[in-house]
Amino acid sequence: MAISYRWRISDLRPRNRLTPITAIALFWAALPLTTACIDDTLVEAPAVSSVRALPDSSAPSLPIVRWPPPNVFQPTLVHAKRADDVVNSVGVNVHLGYFDTPYGWPWDGVFKPKLIALGIRHLRDGGVVYLDDRSNEIVYGRMKELADHGLKFNLIMRPAVGDVSYSDLPQFDRFLHYAAPVIESVEGMNEHDLSWRSDWVGEVRSFQRALFDRIRRDPRTAHVPVYGPSMGDPANAAQVGDLSSHMDYGAIHPYSGGRQPLAMLAEHQSKARLVSGDKPLVATEAGYHTGLGDRSDHPPVSEQAMARYITRLVFEFFDAGVARTYLYELLDQGSTQDREHNFGLLRVDGSEKPAYFALKNLLALLTDPGPDFSPGRLAFTVTGDTVGTRRTLLEKRDRRFYIVIWQAATSFDLATRTDISRAEKHLTVELGAPASQVRIFVPLTGASPVHQVDRVASVSVGVPDSPVVLEVIP
Repeated sequence: MAISYRWRISDLRPRNRLTPITAIALFWAALPLTTACIDDTLVEAPAVSSVRALPDSSAPSLPIVRWPPPNVFQPTLVHAKRADDVVNSVGVNVHLGYFDTPYGWPWDGVFKPKLIALGIRHLRDGGVVYLDDRSNEIVYGRMKELADHGLKFNLIMRPAVGDVSYSDLPQFDRFLHYAAPVIESVEGMNEHDLSWRSDWVGEVRSFQRALFDRIRRDPRTAHVPVYGPSMGDPANAAQVGDLSSHMDYGAIHPYSGGRQPLAMLAEHQSKARLVSGDKPLVATEAGYHTGLGDRSDHPPVSEQAMARYITRLVFEFFDAGVARTYLYELLDQGSTQDREHNFGLLRVDGSEKPAYFALKNLLALLTDPGPDFSPGRLAFTVTGDTVGTRRTLLEKRDRRFYIVIWQAATSFDLATRTDISRAEKHLTVELGAPASQVRIFVPLTGASPVHQVDRVASVSVGVPDSPVVLEVIP
C-alpha cells in the first residue's frame, strides 16, 4: 500500500543517538515517500511503496542519494484570472467638448478611427450641460457615434453651465435627454479641492449627496453606478470625510510622477478610504506626460518609457484590485512642452506614440468578449533570476492561458531625463504538463508572436521592463 508523509526539515534534528549524517541519509531515503519540503514550503511528491537500499548488509542500511533529488521543484498550480477582465479594466480620458484643442480637429479623419482602433471600451469625459443646444448636440452626438461601436462613458458631473447650486441638479432631465444612450457610470466632482473655493468641502459633499440621490430615485438611471469625488491632492480627503453611503465606487488619481506605476497607488488608496470607506476604487485618472521641457513638480518621461510604464500599469493596477483605470489621456492637447499638453497616447497631430501602439497590441491580444465563465488553473513555475519581476496568469474562454511577465524596474532617469537601458532577464517557464503550443508576444514591439514552439514543457524567454506574454495552448 502506498504511503506518504508530511514533514519538515526541522523534524530531522538529531535526537537521542541519531547522528547528523544518519539524519540526512534518512531524509533522502524517505524523500520519494513524502511530501517534500524546501525552506518549509510544502510541495506534493508522489507516494511510493518501497525504498532501494545499499546491498552491503554489514554496513548501516543507507539509501542511494541522487542529486538533485527528484520531485523537489514542482510547478505551482496557479489560479487564472479572465483575460477579458484586464481589457475591461482599462479606460481612457477624452475631451470631446474641447473644441479649441486637437480634440476639435477632424472627427472622422483622425480622432474617431484612432479611438475605435485602440480597442478601449470605456471612456471618461465631462457630463456638461451647455446653455446652447447646438453644443450639446455636437458633443453628445459624437458620444453616441462611439457608443454605436461599443464604447460607453463615465461622465464627470458638476453643476450645469450657468448654475451655481451644488445641492440639487435642476438640469438633470435636460442632461439625460442628450446623455442617456451613452452613460455607463457617473462621477462626483473632479479635483474640486484644487479650485481653492472657500467652501469647496461643503460643495463636494452637497453635490455628491444630491447626485447619488437623483441617480438612485430616477428609474431611468437607478442601475447606473456612481463614483465618488476625486481629490487633486489625496491629503485633502481628510477634510471631505466619509461619503461612502453616497457612492458605489471611490475615485482616485494615483499619478506616479514619472516613477514606476505603483509609486503612489497605496497612498491614494489609503487616503481615499476616508471618503469612500470600504467601497471598491476606480482610478479615474492615471498616466504619464512626455513634455521633457516641463519643469513643474510633475516630472515627464520619454515616449519610450511611457509605453513601458503604461503597459505595466495595466497589469499592476489590475492585480492591486483597482476596478478600472482611466488613462489620462487619448490625445495631446497642444504643442508646447507644458505638461498639460503632453499626456496623450496620440501626439498633437494624431500620430501614435509608442504607448498607443503597445496598448493597442496588448488589448487586441487579450480581448475575449462573451458570456461569463470560471477560469481554471495552470501548473507552472518560473526559474532563473526572478528578483524584481512580476507575473500574472490569465485565461480565455477557449482555455488558452496567458502567462504575463515583466521587470518591475525604473525605465527612466528623472535626474538626467534619459531612458535607462535595462538588460533582459533570461528566465525559464516550466509547465506542469507539455503544452501543444506556446507562442511568445511582446506588445511593445508588435502584435505578432516573436517566437513559437510546439509540444514543449519548458520555454526560455527574455523578460524586459515591459510585459512579455506567453500564450499556452494545453
